[in-house]
Amino acid sequence: MTYTRERLGELLVSAGLIDQACLSRALTEQQASGGKLGEVLVKDLCVTEEQIAGTLAGQKGLTHVNLTSYPIDRVVATMLPVRMVRKRLVMPLAIVDGALVLAMADPLDVEAIDEAELRTGMKIEPVVAAASQVRFAIEKYVAGADVLQELELVERRADELADNAEVAADADVAVVRMVNQLLREAVLEKASDIHFEPTADSVRVRYRIDGVLRDAANLPKKSQAELLSRVKVMADMDITERRRPQDGRFGILVEGKPLDFRAATLPTPLGEAITLRILDSEVAFRTLEEVGLSEGSALIVKRMLSRPYGALFISGPTGSGKSTTLYALMNEVNIPARKVVSVEDPVEYRMAGVTQIAVNSRIGLTFAAGLRSILRSDPDVVMVGEVRDPETAETAVRAALTGHLVLTSIHTNDAPSALTRLTDMGVPAYITSAGLVGAVAQRLVRKLCPHCKVEDRVTKARLVCAGYDKAELGGLTIYKAAGCDECSNTGYKGRVGCFEVLEFDDELHSLFLRNSSSGELRAAALERGMRSLRRDALDKAAAGITSLDEVDRVAI
Repeated sequence: MTYTRERLGELLVSAGLIDQACLSRALTEQQASGGKLGEVLVKDLCVTEEQIAGTLAGQKGLTHVNLTSYPIDRVVATMLPVRMVRKRLVMPLAIVDGALVLAMADPLDVEAIDEAELRTGMKIEPVVAAASQVRFAIEKYVAGADVLQELELVERRADELADNAEVAADADVAVVRMVNQLLREAVLEKASDIHFEPTADSVRVRYRIDGVLRDAANLPKKSQAELLSRVKVMADMDITERRRPQDGRFGILVEGKPLDFRAATLPTPLGEAITLRILDSEVAFRTLEEVGLSEGSALIVKRMLSRPYGALFISGPTGSGKSTTLYALMNEVNIPARKVVSVEDPVEYRMAGVTQIAVNSRIGLTFAAGLRSILRSDPDVVMVGEVRDPETAETAVRAALTGHLVLTSIHTNDAPSALTRLTDMGVPAYITSAGLVGAVAQRLVRKLCPHCKVEDRVTKARLVCAGYDKAELGGLTIYKAAGCDECSNTGYKGRVGCFEVLEFDDELHSLFLRNSSSGELRAAALERGMRSLRRDALDKAAAGITSLDEVDRVAI
């Protein structure tokens, strides 16, 4: 925002966005600390970047665009070098009628327009966008392409000068920059995983965003060895070992925020594949309501957590968000009056106030062994990452009987099945009945993008078939995915949990001890008021949070 102080200030005062007193304070602060007036005003919450952009656009008779929804042409976006667009805060958007549409944070920067004309040989059609949106677009569309071009250039030079040490050094630098850019882009795209997958003629890179894999890049095959070695070095793995799977971990700063990455390799005939899990503590440390529990379900869960002892099981398939919910439960009970200890495989997020132990099967530290050791350390609450075997299952439930609150996860399709699953694993029914306080089943559905969702005109028959009662149909409005630049044209942005909360009461105790099936337990729980997973998902669709397609895809 390179505006003259008087010019920008006068425009904002004239537009009624700030008063003279606010402008005077901002000018004083700018003189004391330096920087640009627009940035000072935004920092002090006097005005937003969008308001500044709109005011300048109106004053210059230009169009004000929102880059979060503008259809940016990826080829056109790379027409100007990354150093220039970063310096000038400009972003090529499209070519319209032979003119280059150029988004500018500062439309008064005539030199930027002249430089763009000189570099492209085209007429420039300036539009105005918020500075933060221009920066984000540069990193998303320009920076990665610039590094890829550099990497391909180095590879071509390497063919010509195979033994040239300078070329080799350039290649190393290019690979480092490429890996850093891919990690950064994945974080900006809010990906949960990054997949590096060797193919016959390239290295395919994909991001998992909102549970769905999307192609991110195809890198030159010749860069495969250096690329994978770079990731393995970062994760402190043995770069000479390519025949066996390895695990590792590393942390970096992205946009000033510390993030952890968990790495896992798999040997394939075409070379090693590496998967990186992005561990963002802001995603993990949520409240029960933030993970998606309704007000009523959250109250039931909190009531179970308030008990001095008992076992609470979180159930669901792999990737259903069980770990996030377990951390939300630990957040709820992590108070100074309670000692909380966890045994996890691995420790994904480090939580202040909780003693966390990582499973290490190579030295005999299994879930069961770790749990037995924890119980000798005077805990109040124990979190066991997952019940995988009969020994861990029985030890966890017995720990609940000896005065501990136990939080853990298990792989079952619904909440009542957690009880029968424990019986299948060999835990005596009388022990399960006495130790279990409840079970929570969950799935993750994608949230509709709020910028582009549209009303879904579905028939009444379709709604009834989905699970709604006929009495509900009167005021029911269902939305569906449309797609825009904000959500990468998927129609969805983010995920939220759907839950089924079962509180174990006397009647369910009695039924379970009579060797009732999971179906009978489920019928009894629903009769006593338990909301099913599908009902919770349907409620979220009725609230405009998700779509019926997602309900059908995820909820049973």
